[in-house]
Amino acid sequence: MNTYAEYDISEHDPYLIPDSECLKNLLGHFDTATLNEAERRISQQTLAQIIASPVLPTFDLTHLCEIHRRLFRHIYAFAGQVRTMEVSKGGKLFLPYEVRPRFV
Repeated sequence: MNTYAEYDISEHDPYLIPDSECLKNLLGHFDTATLNEAERRISQQTLAQIIASPVLPTFDLTHLCEIHRRLFRHIYAFAGQVRTMEVSKGGKLFLPYEVRPRFV
């Protein structure tokens, strides 16, 4: 996948580079295709590290956020944080922001 065409992107999404469909990232990429490739390579390496040293399994939102942080911390400043706006694909929300637990 080279773009986020199937995602419902808002022009006011704080996670996107302004006037772009590319996520803000720590790698300096401004192109979604190159960012996706870099993310794939880096997350494969960090996944191996997580397998070798797993996150303490509490199976709650904090646990999931820590996995996300460890997987993507070298790519995105927001890794491991609960998003502050809705994310949807094809008109279907991944996890509606309004129903998320507020303890994170």
